[in-house]
Amino acid sequence: MNLSSLTYPQSVLIISDSLASLTVIQDAYSTHSLAQRILILLNLVRTPSLLNVVFIWAPGYCGIPGNEAVDRAAEQATNNPQIHSEHLPTHHDLATYIHHSINHLWTTNWKNLPSNSNKLAEIRTDPLP
Repeated sequence: MNLSSLTYPQSVLIISDSLASLTVIQDAYSTHSLAQRILILLNLVRTPSLLNVVFIWAPGYCGIPGNEAVDRAAEQATNNPQIHSEHLPTHHDLATYIHHSINHLWTTNWKNLPSNSNKLAEIRTDPLP
């Protein structure tokens, strides 16, 4: 399956019962290595208009169906944190995503320039070739 052909949601809701984890993720200067990796990934996907990520804290065992099953799955995942290569995106998928992100950011910034400082905008509607 080629990831570049898939459609992606505009918003993602992540619910956690770990207030400590959510607090660490909020700290842009956290020294925790996992928090740093999460922050890097969040910055990549939060480029303008690509993906809105919302975190919500839900106290554990507050009547959410399947909470115990989710807790067991999360514990199993932390005991075996290796990701198998077949679940990783391909080089082509990553390059396509990065290319799209850069073009989107460039176009957004270009369109937000004042018209008196953007001579090319007088003759083109898009800065990309």
